[in-house]
Amino acid sequence: MAHWSSKAQIVEAVAGAHAAFKAKKTRPVECRRKHLEQLKLFMEESKEDILEALHHDLGKPKNEGLLLEYAMALSDINRCLNELDEWVKPEPVKTSLLFMMDDACVRRLPLGVVTIIVPWNYPLLLTIQPLAGAIAAGNCVVLKPSENAMAMEKLLCNKLHHYLDEECFPIVCGGVEQSGILLEQRVDHIFFTGCLSVAKIVMRAASVFCTPITLELGGKSPVIVDSNSDLATVARRTIGPKIWNAGQARVECLTFKFLKLAHTNMAMLQGVCVSQKTAKLL
Repeated sequence: MAHWSSKAQIVEAVAGAHAAFKAKKTRPVECRRKHLEQLKLFMEESKEDILEALHHDLGKPKNEGLLLEYAMALSDINRCLNELDEWVKPEPVKTSLLFMMDDACVRRLPLGVVTIIVPWNYPLLLTIQPLAGAIAAGNCVVLKPSENAMAMEKLLCNKLHHYLDEECFPIVCGGVEQSGILLEQRVDHIFFTGCLSVAKIVMRAASVFCTPITLELGGKSPVIVDSNSDLATVARRTIGPKIWNAGQARVECLTFKFLKLAHTNMAMLQGVCVSQKTAKLL
């Protein structure tokens, strides 16, 4: 388990990130590119440690960890590197008659300090994806890995600061208490992935400073199987996603009771649509 952060360390980390942003340490495009390249280097040099941590925390086989987290996270970093110059270009916009003699454009500027609170079910992917995006946008980031993915938390806390500027990208380690302290600090944006009940806590904390937030909440991706389906095909196509990522891929095979209800509702809906089409013809 990683050493958990104290309240003083959390307050200092956030204050340091604000100071680094005000000093424009992450704003120049060449600095963003350098940080992204360092993040990519961390991924490449820590590949085996990452896959081992994923296996320890979630029981993921090496190939699954490689496909569902490592490769996708690395792809996001590469996309940021490839698109960065295009993203930062001023975008010309048309003006109204009142300003017809002026030139106008949209310039995308960094927001400031971003807090990223990571869930346990995709401890690498949902760390690297928002982190890479925030870096590409020129922000500083306070990262909070999940304490429930202990091996990944320890890996990030022990190694990431060797690649990224610790003042610009501090890491807060700990549990619910540390997350609560972190949410009390004023930042410029909060990324949170998790359940609805915790999201409400995050929203309440963000409302104190009117901090904008991005929420990715849990849910279901239902698979509807009707009476005409070939069960062997259904089983083959659903069992993989169902057991991926320790069952955390959000694929739900629905009960026959629900299917009967869904079939009835679909039939009713189809009847309404047919009635509406008939009415238009009359």
